[in-house]
Amino acid sequence: MRFFSKLPRAKAYLKLSELLMIFLKILSTKLQAGEKTIAWEAAFSERLGSTGALCLSRARLALFFLLKNLGLPAGSEIIMTPLTIADMVNAVRWAKLKPVFCDLGVNTYNIDYRMLRQLITPRTRILFITHLNGLATDMDEIMAIARQHSLIVIEDASQALGAAFKGKTLGTFGLAGIFSLSFMKTCCTLFGGMIISDDRELLKKIRQETRNFPAPGRVSLLKETIRNIIIYLATNRFVFSLGTYYFIKFSGRLVAKFIKSNPPAELTDEPPKKLLCSYTDCQAELGLKILKRLSAEDGQRIKNVEALTAALSGEAKKYLPLILPETKNVFWRLPFQTNDPINFQKYLLKNYIDSASTNLIVATEEEAFKEYAGQPAPNAQLAHQTIFLPVHSSFSANDMRFLARILNNYTGQNRA
Repeated sequence: MRFFSKLPRAKAYLKLSELLMIFLKILSTKLQAGEKTIAWEAAFSERLGSTGALCLSRARLALFFLLKNLGLPAGSEIIMTPLTIADMVNAVRWAKLKPVFCDLGVNTYNIDYRMLRQLITPRTRILFITHLNGLATDMDEIMAIARQHSLIVIEDASQALGAAFKGKTLGTFGLAGIFSLSFMKTCCTLFGGMIISDDRELLKKIRQETRNFPAPGRVSLLKETIRNIIIYLATNRFVFSLGTYYFIKFSGRLVAKFIKSNPPAELTDEPPKKLLCSYTDCQAELGLKILKRLSAEDGQRIKNVEALTAALSGEAKKYLPLILPETKNVFWRLPFQTNDPINFQKYLLKNYIDSASTNLIVATEEEAFKEYAGQPAPNAQLAHQTIFLPVHSSFSANDMRFLARILNNYTGQNRA
């Protein structure tokens, strides 16, 4: 029954025609940030309800230049989640600040605001709030803490573009929000990091500092385009069902290595020079196209999760994340927590469902960041027991009911 309709773990949000278009433009046009980039920044900020935006080559650079231009004393503390990528921690170091790690809330995948209160010291200056997996954080609690202690709030909504808390878009609560436009994100422009803020002077300072960055290399842009084309073709339902599925079944580690785009965990003192390049108009043109369909794709993912949840048994629902009231969650990924992740993935794959584990690090566990380890983060460590279920916007309600049936069988036979 599922021979031609197996479920890939994820799919690219770019269309093949768009990838071919940008491939040709990379080859034939001048790579620079110009009028289209300005239009892209304006459209992005308007969409999210902010008055200003600035696009850089990476989200980690967006964080770095934000922190650098706040004029904080060296050694000031920034409280952040330990479940992150290595270079987000390094971006704090590049700005001569000190990361302080706060555990996640129980089954929320977002920062534990109760623990956060305990970590505030006279040196604390910033709360860096990351909304993981498209799930909204309780921003009433965060902003109340920030006001009480006169702290700056910066949000990372890279995995939660379009999500909201009590009707307000994530990324717009604090001084600034940052967004990733990289591989497999819902708004992928090959690479990129967007800053939004109502502080026009802050954005102006960052723009002046970064305006003379050189253009990115054509080869690196072409490589990223080709990688997206490969993912697009490999996750086509017909191709996936007849070929990719079996390749994953027997060569899963190679697939994970190909998809993974984050660098290994290591301390660095300054941003790599290869990242200090400009954004380009051809990428901006891609972003403008994607932005027009973003709401529809978010809506379909939300419907998919609703259909899946409705078909799940009470036992299976226990392993899904806690959803806060009055939130719009866009479910970039849907986490499912299990005590036996390896065998759970094997079970899903045996039943024609591909899935993924996290590609983030738990910084408190990493040898490279041991000097910042501080308090333990047991809830963040549970990320190693999380498997992400396929809920992409191209999937149907029938796909979700099939996935629910497999999950119900598993949780009925095993303690997940």
